[in-house]
Formats: sequence, structure tokens, C-alpha cells
Amino acid sequence: YLALVWGVMKQPSGDINLPIGRSLKDRKKFAVVPDGRESLTRYEVVEQFEFLTLLRLKLETGRTHQIRVHLSHLNHPVFGDPYYGGRNTKMITLNLRNRLLAAKLLSVMKRQALHAQSLSFTHPISGAIVSCEAPLHDDYLEILGLLREQNA
Repeated sequence: YLALVWGVMKQPSGDINLPIGRSLKDRKKFAVVPDGRESLTRYEVVEQFEFLTLLRLKLETGRTHQIRVHLSHLNHPVFGDPYYGGRNTKMITLNLRNRLLAAKLLSVMKRQALHAQSLSFTHPISGAIVSCEAPLHDDYLEILGLLREQNA
């Protein structure tokens, strides 16, 4: 997976090993909870911007909303995620210039900035490894271009 997240990651890579279960506050959501199921997400910083970070993520477990829950719990929600704090809640922390840029990015990408870049699995009959890759969509490419212009 690729994810654009709010904030600057302190470490260039790491493991997020936190249990996930139903949220105690909202049963429609998931959250990090003490009695949740084991969940492991590995991350690596791909590119750093002033107030956003592009991450490459690998799921070692497959819990519902795992990436979104783990990153939100670390206070780095997925950019544009309306359910786990990634839409407008972080804008108040930005200076005016970055707030305007964030608003523009959110107007270009009207969804969360999470992309399933590749998928591999073992074919159940042949036993062969099957791999699929998906290029980034135009809106994702556009917001990355705008961020890179800002960094230049």
C-alpha cells in the first residue's frame, strides 16, 4: 500500500504492532483496544513533505481498517480519511500557506489517500504466486505533483 498521511514521521521505518477491535465509543468503527486482535503493519517513509508524509505500508495481518486505525492511533491519519481523523481536523495546526495548500489538495482528492499498489497471493489450485499491480490514479498523481512543487 501507499498512503499519504498527516504530519512528519519521526522514524524512517518501523512496525506498528497494536491490537485492533471494535471501537468502544462507536461500534461502526475500529480502534486500538487492549483486548483486540493482534495486528502488525510495517511502514517505510517514501517521501517527506512539509506537513504530509508518503508511506509504503505492508500488512502482516489483515484486520478491517488496519492501516487507517494504526496510523490514526499514532496521530498520523491518512490524508482525506473522513472516518479516522484525516479530513479537516489537522488543518488547524497548519500555517495559512499550508492550510490553503491542504484545502486545495482535499478539493483535488475527494477520498482518502490510500492506494493498494500491489497484491500477491498463492493460487489455490496451481500453487503459483500471482501478483497484480495498480498504478496511482490521476488525483493521487496530481496532489503529489502539487506537494513536490511546494517542496522545490
